[in-house]
Order: sequence, then C-alpha cells, then structure tokens
Amino acid sequence: MNAEHHLLALAAHIRKWSPKINLVAQSTLAELERRHLQDSRQLAAYLPDKTAKIIDLGCGGGFPGLVLVCLGYVNVTLVDSDQRKISACRAFLRTQGLEATLISERIERLELRDFAVVTARALAALDQLLVWSLPLLAPQGRCLFLKGARGQAEIAQAKKRFDFQTQIYPSLSSGAGCVLDITHVQIRK
Repeated sequence: MNAEHHLLALAAHIRKWSPKINLVAQSTLAELERRHLQDSRQLAAYLPDKTAKIIDLGCGGGFPGLVLVCLGYVNVTLVDSDQRKISACRAFLRTQGLEATLISERIERLELRDFAVVTARALAALDQLLVWSLPLLAPQGRCLFLKGARGQAEIAQAKKRFDFQTQIYPSLSSGAGCVLDITHVQIRK
C-alpha cells in the first residue's frame, strides 16, 4: 500500500476513535486533513533520509509520528504518557501493516538517546521542549517543532535558557504557524 492509502486510513481511524479517547480536539475534526495530516506531513521536507532515527514527543493521536510512518520513515518512536492514545496508535499500525516503536511513558522518564530528530506538535512551549529533547538528541541531532503564531515569542523565551541555531519555515497548513528547525542545542552557561 502507498502513503496516500495509509494517510486516508489514518484520517478514518482518527475520526472513528477521537470521539471516544480524544485523539484530536473535536473542534478540529472537520479540518483533519489540513490541521493535522498536512501540518504533520510538511516535516518530511526537512527530514534526512527515511532511515533517520526519529522520536515524536507527546504524539497524542499520532501527529506527526504516524504521518511520518505512513510516508515511509522506518525508524520512528512515538511517545505519549496516555496509554489509551498509544493503544490507538498501535491499533492503526497493526491494521495497516506498519511498524514503529510505541512508548507509554512520561517524557522526563525516558532513558533513550541518540535520536537524529526530535519532533513535537502542540505539546509545550519551546523552552520545555528543549529541556526534554536535549538528553534524547544525538550530537548532530535536530529538533523539528510545529508551532503556531507564538513561535517567535517562544524562541525569544527559550534563548534565555539555551543556546541554539534556528531556521524558521512558514507553515504550509496555517498562515500564522511555522516549523522550527533547531540545531546545536546547549544549556546557556
């Protein structure tokens, strides 16, 4: 099956299960394809090859992690503290014959390392995302965070605590949003 088939199946899965376990906000279901699928899909333009070791923090209903798996990324780990959401992600993967590593755990308790890419979407402010990401990143790793209109303000706040380099790309799914591509993260001394 191809990526488009998997993405259509993911949309159907989210519509079926979200009312029961809140995979995405009910108010966004009408715009699922743009607000969630397209938003997550745009990360592929900034990712290294399809074998890159990727971890998606606070994956919720699978965004952006499951979308990346649907697009053919083969080394994706999805993390969420809500076991019901991880179970929903597992059920989707099973029905589609896809694979990913699924972890139901609080991010701060993870004992994982050396990820090429850390992703997150609608999870926390940038400074908190960097606190969680720093121990997970490989030495040349990067963070790709999908942010809304407050992206620039979050960069300014995070710079008080961290040194990092940032590329900001306009969101393809939201006029006010952006993709933050962050590298060389270090705690400010």
